[in-house]
Amino acid sequence: MTTHKINSLDDLKKFARSLSKNLKGGDVVALSGELGAGKTTLVQMVAEELGVYERVTSPTFTVLKTHDIPATQQKKFGFKQLCHIDLY
Repeated sequence: MTTHKINSLDDLKKFARSLSKNLKGGDVVALSGELGAGKTTLVQMVAEELGVYERVTSPTFTVLKTHDIPATQQKKFGFKQLCHIDLY
């Protein structure tokens, strides 16, 4: 397990950029934290880095939301969808 300390939204944006560059199809990233810790904000930032510009919201009541990666970005990242799952 790897942990990262984030002190600001700018730090979070930088981390999201770095994380998105290193993701490969089939990767699973688990986020743990209290309500309001910024988990969904991180997913929103990663989604933006992947080229997803639809609204990314917490899947708390639906459990799973999928977001299509634009065709222009699929080859670059090697996957077609970002799956956002909320397990509690």
